[in-house]
Amino acid sequence: MDQVEQNHRCFSGAGDEPPGVRSALADEALAAQVQCGSLGAFEELVSRFEKRVYGFVLQLCANPVVARDITQDTFIKAFHRINSFNTKRSFTAWVFAIARNQSADYFRAASTIPDELSPDIPDPRDSPDEVVGASEERSSLWALARQTLPPLQFQALWLCYADDMNVAEIAVALQKTKTYVKVLLFRARRSLLLAKQVHRDPRPASAQCCTLASDGSNQGRMETLKTKTSLNNA
Repeated sequence: MDQVEQNHRCFSGAGDEPPGVRSALADEALAAQVQCGSLGAFEELVSRFEKRVYGFVLQLCANPVVARDITQDTFIKAFHRINSFNTKRSFTAWVFAIARNQSADYFRAASTIPDELSPDIPDPRDSPDEVVGASEERSSLWALARQTLPPLQFQALWLCYADDMNVAEIAVALQKTKTYVKVLLFRARRSLLLAKQVHRDPRPASAQCCTLASDGSNQGRMETLKTKTSLNNA
């Protein structure tokens, strides 16, 4: 956004708003207010996204203390870079891209990248009662995804089903093209479907692949649908 457009927004009533009004505004409108100097609008954005960003980062590092630090750094970086945000784009995708980059920076600095992610980390958006009552199938499916999928496929799957992002938003968050994201999601679902088959069937994986291919497309589509449904319930 150039300075002329920003000044126009600030002086045409797009500055700060009372808390009740802010809570009803779109994320991008709040970001525009932050660009005009509204700290209250930024606090509202942090309130909306803090738990979601923390949940995403926690899946990457499997360490609550580190995840909190990275989440805090994410919002500090977002505040300093807010003027570079295009308010015609998705704020969700923009802030998640920062979170992912902050996570990568942390692991580079620590000279360590986690090979495995803890399978028993609850979603921080869930209340204790919701965690206790969570579907066993959902928990085991996400655990299986963490254990079997490459990091980028897992991230795409998490953003799609746990954070309800569309392909365009995921592409921004992962800094990939939309086509690349579609391929990631396709491969992730296919790999997860095969992994479920392996866990249920004691035969060698090669034999299972043949069965999966010869069982007919209907069964394969049904299994894929069950997998998507379980992930969507996360």
